[in-house]
Amino acid sequence: MAINIKNLNYYYGDIPALKDLSFSVAKGDFFIIIGPNGSGKTTLMKVMAGILKPKKSRLKILNRTIENYSRKDLAQTMAFVPQMMPVDFPFSVIEVVLMGRSPYLGILGVEKEGDLNWVSKKRGI
Repeated sequence: MAINIKNLNYYYGDIPALKDLSFSVAKGDFFIIIGPNGSGKTTLMKVMAGILKPKKSRLKILNRTIENYSRKDLAQTMAFVPQMMPVDFPFSVIEVVLMGRSPYLGILGVEKEGDLNWVSKKRGI
């Protein structure tokens, strides 16, 4: 399984955002999370990306519990792009796509020719 979640609960104080959520997604499957405002979609994505930490649950990404990922390994495995994100600088599409390469860059965070080639292949250039 690419994603396997069992009995996921997340609370903001005493208010439940996710309650006993369980599902799995096979590798290669396409899935969508839909629901009304306040139903926990963003909270779920933040938990899956390791941004929020639930107290009791079982969350596996590619058969590894999320606690067993380093921040870098998890960032290389999945990404979370929020629906609303303030942008202070005008970025081109290719610059935004290159931001997804940051977990693969060296300590200075400078793209190399291979990164530019990877992005070009994904865009079909």
